[in-house]
Formats: sequence, C-alpha cells, structure tokens
Amino acid sequence: MKARFLLLGLVGALASAAPAWAAARDPRIPTRQQLKACPAFADVDFKGIYRDQDARPEAPVNDWRGRLDERHAKTRGPYGAFEAPADAAIALRIWAGGSETQEYRTDTSSIVWLGADGVWRVNRVDHSTNRPLPPKPPPPPDEKGVSPPYVGWTQEEVERMQRTAMAGVLEPERAAGIEMALADPCFQLQPDAMPLQVPVRKGKPPRGPCYGVIGGTLEIRWADRRWRDVTELCGGFYASGIISAVMYARPYFEDEETRAQCDPLRAIARASLTPPQLRDLAFCEAGLMPEVRRNRLGEAERDALHAEAARLAPAAMPERYKYLSEWSAAALAKAIRRLNPSLPKTEPAFSR
Repeated sequence: MKARFLLLGLVGALASAAPAWAAARDPRIPTRQQLKACPAFADVDFKGIYRDQDARPEAPVNDWRGRLDERHAKTRGPYGAFEAPADAAIALRIWAGGSETQEYRTDTSSIVWLGADGVWRVNRVDHSTNRPLPPKPPPPPDEKGVSPPYVGWTQEEVERMQRTAMAGVLEPERAAGIEMALADPCFQLQPDAMPLQVPVRKGKPPRGPCYGVIGGTLEIRWADRRWRDVTELCGGFYASGIISAVMYARPYFEDEETRAQCDPLRAIARASLTPPQLRDLAFCEAGLMPEVRRNRLGEAERDALHAEAARLAPAAMPERYKYLSEWSAAALAKAIRRLNPSLPKTEPAFSR
C-alpha cells in the first residue's frame, strides 16, 4: 500500500510539472503560418470567439433546423417545400429575411446543389410580403352582354403573385464562385459563427461598428454527411461571397443571339471541333459569349483571353480584362479544362 501511494504521488508531481505548451492545441485556432495567408483574420481573436461560443448553451440542433424548415416552407408557400436530391454531392441552403432597406420586403429561400451528374442547379423562391398587387381585370361579359359579378384575386392567386420562383442550371459564374469558396483554406479556417462584434487580439484597435448586416445562416451538407452552418453577420471575411452566391443564385439564361452562336457548337462532336470552335465553346459554357460579343473581341483577342484564362489564376484576370470578375474567370478556366483535359492542372490562387 505504501508503494502505491508513492507511485500516485510521483505521477501527480510529474503532471503538475508539465509545461503549459504540453496541452493539446485547439485545432480550431489557426497557426501563424495559416493566418499569414488570410489577411482578413490578422486582428481576429479566434480564442475569444470560441471561448464565447463554448460558454453559450447550445440549442438542440433539431429544434433550430426545424425552425429554419418552417421559415423556408412559409416563404415558398404554394410552391411547396423543396430539398436537394439525396444523391447530391454538395447541397447548400439559405433562408434570408427581408430588410427594411428594401423597397419591398422580400424573404428568400434558396437551395443550390451539385448533382451526381456534376451539374450545379438552383431552386429559389422570393416572397415579397408588402408588394402592392394590380387589380384583377373584370371578367368579360357573356354572350348577352351581361357582366358577371366582379371577383378579386383568390388567396392562392395572391400567394403566387407575391412570389417569384426560379429553378434550373445555376449560372456558371456563381457555380465557380461557390467552388472557389469551398476550396479556399481561409473559408475552411473561418469560425462557423462570426459574431456581430468580432473580438480582436490584445494590442489591436477595436473594429468599427457593423452597418451592413448579412442575414441568414448558410447550411452546407456534403454527401459524406459532413455539415457546416455558416453565419457571417458583418461581412468582410471569407464566407460573405459564398453566402451571397447562394442567396442570389439564379438559373442560367441565354438570349436568342447567344443560343444561335453556341447551340451549333454544342451539336458538333467534341473530337470534330476546330481549335477556334473549341475556344468559343469554352466561352459559351462559361456564360461569357455575351461579353465576347459586347466587347467585339476579334480572333486574336479571343485567342489571348482563352490562353491567359488557361494559364493565369482567376484573381489575376480582372485586372487585365475589366469585363471579367474573379468568378467569371474561374468559370472560363473550368470550362477550358473540361474541354481540354490534357492541359496541366494549376493550383488555384485566391484574392485576398
């Protein structure tokens, strides 16, 4: 028994003498090397964020998600509830309430997903709760010239007229933006819930007040059952782009002139396309043919744009081509590589 007490005392002494750095590092806290690549986090007190979050009691996830389900259902109204297909590789969902700064207060339910076929799609409903409706036209008179009694809009008609529903293949530019955000190491480091008042590290000046609040929590679900529920109230970090991309997601639309240019290229077997046709098909698939036409790009200019989009990081393209955004440049690079699989793969570079 005496030997046992001696052993316990020795173990206790060793434990109390262990240095502070021996404690396991919180994997949620970025390293200095990681922070160097993410300048928006330079003054952020990650320990403070997680300390505050860990101290708050968590609401049951099912209750919280159930309330979001109710908001989505109310916004969608007569269009009915919608969920991304069960076999989606990635599904993103956001509900955002209307703001007093909007002319017509509009609630949004937007769902975007990457299908098993590799195509991004969107299903979105906007509900403008205070938009005035035009009066219903009176019914025409019957064969005797007698006008039937006037009846206004039915409740179902009102519900549908207050809403705008859209569904289809997602715009290539937004699809590329979502993919870039998901692959961004800084987005992966960002806390899921960035508070309205972001704490700063010791010695750093406090951040200014937040005026442009980004409403809504972005729910992200992967096929392997991983989840992220991302909120960035104040903006300026690495989730605001993907939140906006999903919130304002729209189906891709081509006007008649663009279809007249692109559909014949799509109808040709890939192996039979000439290099100029393959180049122009990449512009079509990236949703950029209207810009090519609007900027009156000739053959040499198209060749240069195509070559640089294949070679340069998307972040470098807008400076050279003012009509491109980083996302549209990423969409073009993706289309070029899909049509030319033999091209060497380049590592993405993110604007900071």
